[in-house]
Amino acid sequence: MIGIPRIVSPDMLTVLMEMGHGDSLVIGDANFPAHSVARASGGRAVRADAARVSDLLDAILTLMPLDDAVHTPILGMVDPSCALSEAHETFQSVLARHGYDPERMALLSKADFYQRAAHSYAILASGDPERFANLILTKGVVTYAKKT
Repeated sequence: MIGIPRIVSPDMLTVLMEMGHGDSLVIGDANFPAHSVARASGGRAVRADAARVSDLLDAILTLMPLDDAVHTPILGMVDPSCALSEAHETFQSVLARHGYDPERMALLSKADFYQRAAHSYAILASGDPERFANLILTKGVVTYAKKT
């Protein structure tokens, strides 16, 4: 498919298209309880078992802009034993590659992350074995090129 990364399944693409400005999307690691959080919140869970969170982030940012109206449109879950893990450094690199300031990613405690995740539009359940490799993305405004 032209312009759609292969890692993006039809179900993921549907979720991205259904989301509106300000909706949030969780990308959870292999330990994140995606289905139970989605079930409790009335959201939707989509499986991406063979994917790592950083690869999903990279693919999603080619299709969906982050919200410019909020200071931190991307939230990560922090490991209490360290402020910034290798996974978070990778996420910041992916953000920079897509033209976003890595400082726009805030880190939340596990409890705060779960509370925010409970209000998300959908949750992508990755197979990423990295602990605390969970993200919440806030969708921005999609702009379309005008035909002349």
